[in-house]
Amino acid sequence: MRVCLLCLPALLWEGTALRRQSRSTAETSYGRRRKCSTDPSQHQLDTRTVADGEAGYDEARAQFGSNMGNASAGDKHTHPEMVAFCQGDADVVEVVNFAKECGFKVSVRSGGHNYAALSSCVAGTKCLQLDMSAFESFSQDGNTVTLGVGLSVSQVNDRLTPLGLVIPMGVCKDVNVGGHFQSSALGFLTRSFGSGMDHVKSFRIVTAEGKIQRVDRFSGDADLFWAVLGGGPGSWGVVLDYTIEAISAASAPHTHIIVKIFPYSHELFVNMGKKYLEIMSAPEVERDLEILFSVSALQNPMGPARGHFNHYINFQMLWTGLDNGKLTEELRAKWVQPIIQFHPGMPAPFPNVDRPMPLSHAAKTLTTPWDFRPWRHHISSMTSSTFLDNAFIEEVANELDARTQLATGKGIFTSFQFMPFGGTGKGSQLNRNKGMNAFPQRDIRVHIDDWMYFKSDENAQLAVSRMKGFQEKTRSKWRARGSAFRSWMTTGTIDADNASDARRFDGFFPDDSWLDRLRRIKGRVDAGDLFSSAMTIPPK
Repeated sequence: MRVCLLCLPALLWEGTALRRQSRSTAETSYGRRRKCSTDPSQHQLDTRTVADGEAGYDEARAQFGSNMGNASAGDKHTHPEMVAFCQGDADVVEVVNFAKECGFKVSVRSGGHNYAALSSCVAGTKCLQLDMSAFESFSQDGNTVTLGVGLSVSQVNDRLTPLGLVIPMGVCKDVNVGGHFQSSALGFLTRSFGSGMDHVKSFRIVTAEGKIQRVDRFSGDADLFWAVLGGGPGSWGVVLDYTIEAISAASAPHTHIIVKIFPYSHELFVNMGKKYLEIMSAPEVERDLEILFSVSALQNPMGPARGHFNHYINFQMLWTGLDNGKLTEELRAKWVQPIIQFHPGMPAPFPNVDRPMPLSHAAKTLTTPWDFRPWRHHISSMTSSTFLDNAFIEEVANELDARTQLATGKGIFTSFQFMPFGGTGKGSQLNRNKGMNAFPQRDIRVHIDDWMYFKSDENAQLAVSRMKGFQEKTRSKWRARGSAFRSWMTTGTIDADNASDARRFDGFFPDDSWLDRLRRIKGRVDAGDLFSSAMTIPPK
């Protein structure tokens, strides 16, 4: 603690009381005394804050997870005592020091896109929300770019595409990179190039000591570098920016995309799904081909809903040709046509894209806003170290039949998404990059996101019942001992009330030693557990 000489007599007089009691005032690193209060007139922070009870608080605390579960769930899980909107590095240092000196826990959000609101604070905890959405800096030096953590996937693509560059990132364009590059950064480019985290060269982070530290892949704190990238978002400090080696679009000159929409039916889904898993498991295309195969409710451009409440089969394909070259008619007949042969696809104005495209443009084209608010949501995920089997596809079809019938009578709709990230031969690039960072799902083959949307509390409970029932029925097909089957990318909401108990890390890591290593690192860099939320790693 740095002491102002003018304040020294008062500090000496108050010293004993300050040591024995929870302090009501705090000395910042800038030498200014502040009261430990959420009232701006008392704490006098330079950083703009909005406290519980102040005008604008509901807007300040709102994030994607505010709409999870029943009407009270979002309120409970997004309830910080104060939100601090940092505009620059000095603000972050100021707020971190204030929180530490005044006994607040700090939960960090860059964009607030965590589905279960785990980047916020649970009601009743002395927790401060630190908002990093204003950190939108961007700089470039050749293929190396530095991204402020407040940039969204969409903003990054907008800047990279004219440069002919690309970084592996997720499908949702409104996700900000601060948490994204600590959780997964998985998407259409993952099989070809690995996770976006694998391309991070260094980052700057504000530690629990209130210091700005640059952490590099090849020098400095190797354990901290490893842990921040995939080892528990928000656990280690406040990341300010990432320096990343981007990929030249010229490295994949044979890039091709296909996007088609099909009407949902049990038979069509089963036929397409079985061929889909067969082809995606083929080692010959484990770095060339990525397909997002899903059933979702789309706005019907043809008019009123008919049949299955506007549920459609979505086929979105990226071919990079890293190993097989151009998508020739012969390759198309072998690797694409078997999946889509069963139906010609929906006519215009439904999307129907089939064309070569520069890699950077393809990455941008295949992102989506993915936001159905004001509908509320529940989500669960399943990650498998195998490519599943035909019986699983039949189980999914039966469940989708039941849900689409609910949609007609109950006002519920669903989205069930398959996305393979791994391979079976030498492995996808994600598999091959094992050990580069703490991302634990290097043996991943298929990832599944299971969404349900609703507006009433009754339907929220119905969604939980259906999703849990499906997971229990199919657990033996996708859950394997010694393999991580849950992901920071899609933190589930159906067990959100258990998110702070001892079971909250079950399934996130292949074994106990992985979590034990992370806890030891946490104990070294943040022994007091300053950076703490329902998803952060506890110190050891």
